[in-house]
Amino acid sequence: MNSNYELKMGIEESCKILCRKQLSAAESSAFALRIGQDYRVHWVMDNLPSATKYIDETNPAKPVTIYDLGFPLGFRGSADIPGTTSGVSYLNNHLLLTIKYHKDESSFQVLPEWG
Repeated sequence: MNSNYELKMGIEESCKILCRKQLSAAESSAFALRIGQDYRVHWVMDNLPSATKYIDETNPAKPVTIYDLGFPLGFRGSADIPGTTSGVSYLNNHLLLTIKYHKDESSFQVLPEWG
């Protein structure tokens, strides 16, 4: 499946709205069920998987960077998350994409050798 996001290399963009959709009760229930089942969204760009970066600060003296494949479809609200209602499912609909790449300043041409 392809995404409707349009990305251009070397051009930084922010706050683009992909779409607006009012979910039906059945669609909301389906998302809530899948959020409760810890569904993840897996994107592939240029044959590389997307990942979510976390910092494990269990040991504050030595934080560890962890990459988890994809990102959660959503989350359940709780008293620990300000602005949410406990037990209510929330769809992750605001995304921050960081795409890293390098520029190859050298150029070359490969010519086939026949015979």
